[in-house]
Amino acid sequence: MLARTHNPVAPWIVVRADNKHQARLNLIKDMLTRLQYHDKDESALLIDPEVVFQYEDSYVKNGMISP
Repeated sequence: MLARTHNPVAPWIVVRADNKHQARLNLIKDMLTRLQYHDKDESALLIDPEVVFQYEDSYVKNGMISP
């Protein structure tokens, strides 16, 4: 399903949720980086790329995520 519906206009974002606290914090940061608002502090919105990342077909092939 991910491979067929992922596209540049509507990309899938994968959130690794082994640690629920880190997953939630990183997901909120990712959402805030996508919004435009006054006084955005980019340094406070650094996302851990091991927790939140954009879907790629290779991740299924190498076992990072399940199909």
